Amino acid sequence: MKNLKNSKVLQHTHTRFRVLAKNLLGLAVILLAFLISSCSSEIDNSPMSSQDEAVFDELKSGSNRDGTQTQSSIFDECGELVSAGCSPPSQDTRNFQNILQYPGCTFTIQWDQSDCINLNQQTDYYIGNIKLISHNCPQFEIDLANATNAGDAALRAFLINFDLIMTKAIEDWILFNTPNWQTVYNCNDPNLHTLSITRLQALCFTYCLSQGSKSETVYRRLRCGEGCCNRSVKKCYNPATDQIETTVSVSQISNPNLVCDVLPDPVPRGCIYLIPDCDVSCE
Repeated sequence: MKNLKNSKVLQHTHTRFRVLAKNLLGLAVILLAFLISSCSSEIDNSPMSSQDEAVFDELKSGSNRDGTQTQSSIFDECGELVSAGCSPPSQDTRNFQNILQYPGCTFTIQWDQSDCINLNQQTDYYIGNIKLISHNCPQFEIDLANATNAGDAALRAFLINFDLIMTKAIEDWILFNTPNWQTVYNCNDPNLHTLSITRLQALCFTYCLSQGSKSETVYRRLRCGEGCCNRSVKKCYNPATDQIETTVSVSQISNPNLVCDVLPDPVPRGCIYLIPDCDVSCE
C-alpha cells in the first residue's frame, strides 16, 4: 500500500513537471514570435528617421534638424550659385496628373528648390532631390514589377527614365505657374528672358524602393559617390507657332578617376529593395 501511494505521488510529480515544461515551452514560443515580429516590423515598416534621411538621401534639403543651413548639400556641391542671390533650398510637394503613358493617374512628387536672382535681376530656378512619394497608378506598379523581374539593369533604366519624366513635369509646372508666362518668356522679345531651370543631382547613385502610405511602391535616389550631373533647361514661348521652345544641356562634373562604389551600409530603414550597384548616369 505504501509503495502504491509513493508511486501515485511520483506520477503526480511527473505530471506536474510535464505540464510546467509544456507551459514554459509555450511561453518560449510566444516570446520568440514576439521578438521576430518586433525585428521584422523595425526592418520593413518603420519610417525613415531624420538621421537616415540626412545620411542617405541623394540630396539634402538644405537645413539641419535645428533649422540652420546645412554646410554640405547637393546645392553646395553641384550648384554654381551665388549665395547672396539665392533663397535657401525649400521643399515642395505637388500632385501631377496624366503623366505621359499613365492617363488618369496621380503621382505625388516632392523636390527641393532654390530661387536665385541672376546678374540681370531675373529669377533662375535650381531643383533637386526629386522623389516619388505616392501614387494611385496600377499600370505604373505593373511596369515597375516587370522592370524588377527583368533584373537590376532594367529596373535602373526604368527608374532613370521616370526620373526624367518627373523632372519635365516639374519644369512645366514652374513655367505654367508663372503669372503671364507667355509674355514674360516670349522668345521674340529681346527685353525679356527665357525660363532657366537647372536640376542638380548626384552622378553616382543607386535606388531605394519603399512602400508608400497606400501600400504602393515608391522610390528615391541614394547618392553613393562623388560627382555631379547638372541638367540645364531654357524655355520660352513662341507666339508665332504657339509652341514652347526648349533647349537642354547636360554637364557632368567629376574627378577623372571617379569610382562609384560607396553603397550605404547598412541599408537605410524603409527600403524594401536597394539596387546593389552604384553606377554613373547623367541625363
